[in-house]
Amino acid sequence: MIAEFFEGTLHYDTKFLKTLKYLLIRPGLLTEKFNIGQRASYVPPFRLYVFISFLFFFLVAINHNILNLKASNNTKETAAAVRQATAEAIKQEQLNSGSIVRFDPQDSALAVMDTTNGRIGLEFGDTGRANFLENKFSQFLNNSEQSRAKLLKNFSLMMFVLMPFFAYLLYLFYIKQRRNYVEHLMFSIHLHSFIFIVLSIVLLLNYVLPSVDLLGWVFLVILIYTFIALRQVYKRSFWRTFFKMIPIALIYNITLFVFFIGTLFISALL
Repeated sequence: MIAEFFEGTLHYDTKFLKTLKYLLIRPGLLTEKFNIGQRASYVPPFRLYVFISFLFFFLVAINHNILNLKASNNTKETAAAVRQATAEAIKQEQLNSGSIVRFDPQDSALAVMDTTNGRIGLEFGDTGRANFLENKFSQFLNNSEQSRAKLLKNFSLMMFVLMPFFAYLLYLFYIKQRRNYVEHLMFSIHLHSFIFIVLSIVLLLNYVLPSVDLLGWVFLVILIYTFIALRQVYKRSFWRTFFKMIPIALIYNITLFVFFIGTLFISALL
């Protein structure tokens, strides 16, 4: 079964080794060859991505230092302090605006007396919803192992969704080249495959050198690789590629952050 899996997934002959070599040391070359129809000698992009992402998330899953969701006492104390500070800030803001406010950090109900017209009223927040969210996140944090597994599963799906989004960004920024969207999608798949390989190598190195922080170097390597790949595939000058890469990277990272927060919320709520 193992042999069949690797044979069907990798074609672990010279095809896979050649694909891996070009992916690592020749940025953009695999995408370029795919776009001009030279595909028989290389592993198909989707198959390559599926295997590499499987390897990466497997390494993340067995590394218990990553995504450790168990809330410590310090974390709980900090959260309580933030809630208290928020209550004080709201109270001070309302006092400055001519209102007297009673805010209980443990409840979302606000009692407001407007001193400008003498009217007294109660404004209740959505207490049921607030309690529901608090309970869900409490369960998510306390059920560490199951929560990690759920978050990893949803995160892998999130990255699969982000690939066509990144391809669409490339389509918009290089729309004058009149390339087919699939060509941009192949670039996105190969780039994300490279990123997962680099992160997998870092995870393996952390077992040997746990005290060494490599994240800064990883970020630099990914930026340089992306820049070279863009020049290889889209055939633009150094500066035109550089000034296109900045907004592409900015939009992608903002989207990645938003998607990650959304994935975290979905993982806690489901």
